[in-house]
Amino acid sequence: MAKITSKLKNNFKEFYNKDFTFYITHKTLRSSDSDGYLYHWHDYFELEFVVGGKGVHVFDDVTYKLGPGSIYIVSPVDFHSIQYDPSGPLEIYNLKFDSGVISPAVFERIANATPPIIATLVAVEYRYVVSEMKRLLEEFRSHKPDAELMMRAGLERICLMILRRLETPQKSGAVRPVISEPTVKKAVSYINFHFRSQISLHAVADMLHLTPNYFGELFRKTMGISFTDYIKSMRLNYAHNLLTHSNLNISQICYESGFNTTSYFIENFKKEFGMTPTQYRLIHITKENFKKEP
Repeated sequence: MAKITSKLKNNFKEFYNKDFTFYITHKTLRSSDSDGYLYHWHDYFELEFVVGGKGVHVFDDVTYKLGPGSIYIVSPVDFHSIQYDPSGPLEIYNLKFDSGVISPAVFERIANATPPIIATLVAVEYRYVVSEMKRLLEEFRSHKPDAELMMRAGLERICLMILRRLETPQKSGAVRPVISEPTVKKAVSYINFHFRSQISLHAVADMLHLTPNYFGELFRKTMGISFTDYIKSMRLNYAHNLLTHSNLNISQICYESGFNTTSYFIENFKKEFGMTPTQYRLIHITKENFKKEP
């Protein structure tokens, strides 16, 4: 069965070119548009910067206030929504980009940051990012020969500024562990953003130029869990979010989360959560209408 989550290239018509998956808009969101920004997820990174109005950002079920200067990055495995203040529109810059647009070093910084990646910019920082956003939008529309380099540089500067100003998350619960082993750290970053694909221990070991046996043992020793069980846990947690916040059927959720067969998915979901996916949905499903992408 084909996956139903669209790739970045299928969502927009105005790419700079087929190899540079970056898109930027400057728009005003009103309460009448709110149906387009209900809880959703996507297969690309999204960066939003608020320059006017008020609202709230719901990130993995935790609510954060939005106002001028609010800026955040949403990864391909996060669930989020935007709600507007009825007193007026919300003016934002919205950037959508694939991981290939940014350098490996910046991607690693984003991948290793504890979510949510959200900050509030004021004074000089705010004015700087407003200016940078205007420049990015101009370059995006220009199609000049060096526009890609300009956009890449601008995007990376903004991402690094957010990471420097990263606010401490208010959400309680699990926190990403500090991984001292650099090879395993790189592997975990890769898995966290590709677990829905059919990745294997052999493929990741080959990427790291290690033998599968050595990498598997190193991963288990560092993480306290096997490579296979770590990926399975990521997929099950993602599936439980889909069950709660989407109207996808069980088969779609199975494949969307990275499992190959529904029977294997249901068996492992029951072991993890003590009930079948259908039973879990009946207990936890929200009544909110779900729209997948804005």
